Amino acid sequence: GVVAQHSILWPVPGGSVGGWSLVMVLHATRESFFFLSALVAGYSQLARPRSPVGLWRRRFGAVRVPYLVWALVYFAYPLAAGPRPASVGAAAHLLGHDLTNGYYQLYFLVVLFQFYVLLPFLVWAVRATRGHHGLVLGVSAVLQLAMMSISHYTSWHTGALGTVEHVDHTLLMSRLIAGYQLYVVAGLLAADHLGELQAFVERHTRGILLAVAAVFVATEGYYAFGVAIGQEPGHASDLHQPVP
Repeated sequence: GVVAQHSILWPVPGGSVGGWSLVMVLHATRESFFFLSALVAGYSQLARPRSPVGLWRRRFGAVRVPYLVWALVYFAYPLAAGPRPASVGAAAHLLGHDLTNGYYQLYFLVVLFQFYVLLPFLVWAVRATRGHHGLVLGVSAVLQLAMMSISHYTSWHTGALGTVEHVDHTLLMSRLIAGYQLYVVAGLLAADHLGELQAFVERHTRGILLAVAAVFVATEGYYAFGVAIGQEPGHASDLHQPVP
C-alpha cells in the first residue's frame, strides 16, 4: 500500500484532481501499516516477553538486511542512470544520508526502527495503564487531532504560536514516530485486547465494512470540497489533516 501510494505520488501532476484523490485514500495504507506493525510486535512481546536486548535482536534482525539491500539499490541506481557525485566523499555522504534517513518509501522502516527501540517501554506502559486504556486512547487521539489541525490549518510564523507550529511540523516529519503515535498506541492497545477485538469484529463484520465504505466516501467528499473552494489538489489531499 505504501509503495502503491508513492508510485502515484511521484509522477502525479500538481493539478491532477483524480491523481491526488487516489493519494488521499491511499494515506490509509500508511496508518494501517503502523497500526498492524504495533499490533503484531506488541502482541508477541505481551504473550512471550523477551528482554530488551533479546527483543531488539529479534526485531532488528528481521528487517535490517532488507533495509540495507534496498538502501544500496536506491543508492546505486541513480549513480548508474544519472550524474555521478563529484567525489568519493560526496558519494559516501549521499550513502550515509540514505542509510540514516531512508530513501523515499524506506522511511517507513526508519520509523519502524524507532518503534522497536521504544517497544520495551511501550509494552511496559500498556501493562501499567490496564484499566485506563480508553483514556490512553482518547488522549492519543486528541493529541493526533491537535497536531494535524495545527499542521493543516494554521499559518503561524512568529512569536509563541510560530514556535508551536514549528514544533508541530517537526513532530510530524515523515521519518519520526511522533507523527504516527495514534496508530502505534491503537495497535498496542488492540494487541492487549486482541480476544475482545476479534470477538467484536466477528460480531459486527458487516457494520465495520459499511463504516469503512462510509469513511471512504466521506474522505473523498472532504477532498472534493477542498478542491471546490480553491485549494490545490496536493494541499486538499494533505496527509496531515484531521479527517478519517
